[in-house]
Amino acid sequence: MKYTRHKETIEEQTTTKASTRNRSPLIICGRPGKGLTTLKHIGDKSYIDFNRISEQKHTGEIVITGCPTDDEGQVYWKSMGDLFHRPYSHGFIDSLGAIGQMIKLINVYMWNKQLVGLPKLTPRFEANIRDVFKPDSNLRNPTIWIHLGHGHLEEFYELLEDLEEWEEEIVPVPGISNGNDDDDFISARELRDAISTMQGEILFMALPICYGKQISQILIESQSIHYSHAPYDFSVDAGKEFYDCDESGILPEHTLTAWSSWVRRFETALPSALVERRGKEGRHHEQ
Repeated sequence: MKYTRHKETIEEQTTTKASTRNRSPLIICGRPGKGLTTLKHIGDKSYIDFNRISEQKHTGEIVITGCPTDDEGQVYWKSMGDLFHRPYSHGFIDSLGAIGQMIKLINVYMWNKQLVGLPKLTPRFEANIRDVFKPDSNLRNPTIWIHLGHGHLEEFYELLEDLEEWEEEIVPVPGISNGNDDDDFISARELRDAISTMQGEILFMALPICYGKQISQILIESQSIHYSHAPYDFSVDAGKEFYDCDESGILPEHTLTAWSSWVRRFETALPSALVERRGKEGRHHEQ
């Protein structure tokens, strides 16, 4: 599938006979695939499938793309110390702390199963998405992915290809910026395909960007993303990308409750997950 930023260009291609690729409708909760039962519950963020998470292989990388760069194109941050010295928007460091707590709770579950915990998280600061995600089956998806950049709601146009010869339909496709600047956009569906091609799953994806919700709805079609934090279906001002929102926009209090809520969901789900696991083990021993 080819994507174009110009609707007029794709309209000139509508005389081409439709191919065999099926339409991929935008979805919120994902569809079953790769055995990732968590995908069925992205709409219900209170559901945390600790068992399924523990069965996956993770790289331990926490990749942050869209990092700001200097005049020579070098990323500002090489370490967490650099991040504290030159902080990003308020809430970014808080989000990393919340993710760390989620990882700790997953490890508690795994240790209770007498399993080795998740690999130690290693931060990786990248300027561009294309330096991380490529349609290469030899590469692995990171454990955590956060993008600091931009999103456009209608950046590309796609000609649907499963229609009859006399039918044609052109649909807009959201775009996500390759880097931190508001340019060099990537089709959300192109990125979805790259994530799907790569090995492994993304445990947690965060898109604190304009129209991140619409972009994430496409990316989770890859069947390679367990959980997604992408609350904004509107344009967000710079510096407010991590704040809570409602349907009307960013809350004026500039709170960070949504990130704390993720930790609370994991904390709430852990005891029942441990009880369920011990119950299964007990029944196994009785047999």
